[in-house]
Amino acid sequence: MKTIQSDTIQGLINENKGSVTINYNYLGMPAKPEIPKTQHPAKIFISYKRHCDPDERLALQLCNLLNQVGHTAYLDQHMTIGVNWSAEIKRLIAESDFMVLFLSADAVNSEMVLQEVEYAHEQGKQLLPVRLAYTAVLPYQLSGYLDQLQYALWQTEADTERLLRQLSEAVENVEAWQHQPRAVVEAVPEAGLHMPKPYADPRTLDAPGGALGVQSSFYVERQTDRSLQGTMRQRNFTVTIRAPRQCGKTSLLIRAMAQAKQAGYTIVHVDFQPLDSAIFETPTTFCYQFARLLVKKLRLNLQTLESFWDKQSTPFANLAEVIENYILPEVATPLLFAFDEVERMLAVPFRDDFFSQVRSWHNERANDFMGDGWSKVSVMLVISTEPHLFIQNANMSPFNVGERLYLSDFDEAQLRHLNELYQRPLTTPHLADFVKLLGGHPYLSQRALYMLVKDGLAWPALLKVAESDDGPFGDHLRRYLWLLQEQPELAKAIKQVINKGNCPTEATFYRLSRAGLIVGEQDACRCRCQLYAHYLGRKLGR
Repeated sequence: MKTIQSDTIQGLINENKGSVTINYNYLGMPAKPEIPKTQHPAKIFISYKRHCDPDERLALQLCNLLNQVGHTAYLDQHMTIGVNWSAEIKRLIAESDFMVLFLSADAVNSEMVLQEVEYAHEQGKQLLPVRLAYTAVLPYQLSGYLDQLQYALWQTEADTERLLRQLSEAVENVEAWQHQPRAVVEAVPEAGLHMPKPYADPRTLDAPGGALGVQSSFYVERQTDRSLQGTMRQRNFTVTIRAPRQCGKTSLLIRAMAQAKQAGYTIVHVDFQPLDSAIFETPTTFCYQFARLLVKKLRLNLQTLESFWDKQSTPFANLAEVIENYILPEVATPLLFAFDEVERMLAVPFRDDFFSQVRSWHNERANDFMGDGWSKVSVMLVISTEPHLFIQNANMSPFNVGERLYLSDFDEAQLRHLNELYQRPLTTPHLADFVKLLGGHPYLSQRALYMLVKDGLAWPALLKVAESDDGPFGDHLRRYLWLLQEQPELAKAIKQVINKGNCPTEATFYRLSRAGLIVGEQDACRCRCQLYAHYLGRKLGR
């Protein structure tokens, strides 16, 4: 019998008669699973949270095993020094047949894990999720990709043999994987009002990275909150809430829906992010499926919908017909259309038709002397401005309907209040450094305070690792680096901002500022926070 020493899994790998035998004694496991050599070699990308246990250890074990039985498995640790890592990860995912996804309590909140899942989904890759001692409901963005998939469940080291065998068999026969009995996940009861799921799971109320439920004690009101509350006291309204990602837009929407519910509104909440990509293929498909979605959320009869759908008419005319002549007569109360993640419509060729339709709802209220019911309709659109990073034409934005509210970063007083809510982990001498480093960025500020409390860190210790790829903000920073490396013009522009304090063109200034990377004016601008300037300056090269 031939014996091969494996440093990766710290055990013996024996090759005999076309099978691989792994000695797991170092794990306290007496069994030696024999896994046959593959008859169908595949390429597998393994996504995991770096520097977390057991995530990284299991990823290395699986990578080693899959390679030993004849597959080609990839980890981000195998990259050549000096390579453009974001482009390389994309290349590896694009070339892979499968993505094995390790989901631990840390991984599910990783921005880079989410980014890899989103890219794999775009590329049509088969996802094989594995829960690592994690049985809570997935955060909302991940759930949109994974809730309908079967998954494996690893709880302790005793499950390692079964997991590795199961994954090897799954890669060998993906149909068998898809039809395995699904593990049971215990759902955590929702806190606060029962309403549609927001951008992120409200069950993680106090952890940064998701929407804060209405009962959260860590929500900090800003001027935008008060402006929205005043607007909603009107009989009807149209509002767009805009800001870069992770500024609290969905948390604000949750509170707006709660206020509307208390005021007697019927609420139709639609999150565009998890909608199936096929819905956006044609105007006809979109309008029909969107109309069905509205009817279903209002618990109206879908068969009745068909009688209002004229195949000889245009798609958006049919959508307007359904709303005006079916939905509005059936709803006696004021009606609020609350649409989240609407920026997804930017990617579809008929975006102008959609936003024209929304404008028409706004305009029909003024013309409702015929009693068509439009006077009871209010509309709220929540929009991330980050997609402007990919918009070449600065005049393309369609979000110019109704009252436009923009969520700003926290000011110093609000940061002091947030520090109080977290029971003052920052002392007064360190608050100024905290403000300077993070610039009032809502997510980064919340995460810093959360880490100080959760891990018992002192501010100097956090500051020391703040700019590290593996530090508390590593996922967030690497995601922006990933996006900029795909846009050389913008990478060059942000280097000029860092070095000279100005932006080369109006178009690049518009795109970088809307993406939440810089602030100021074209001729006098800077990175949104010191953390961005230091990290991007170092990574992109000054």
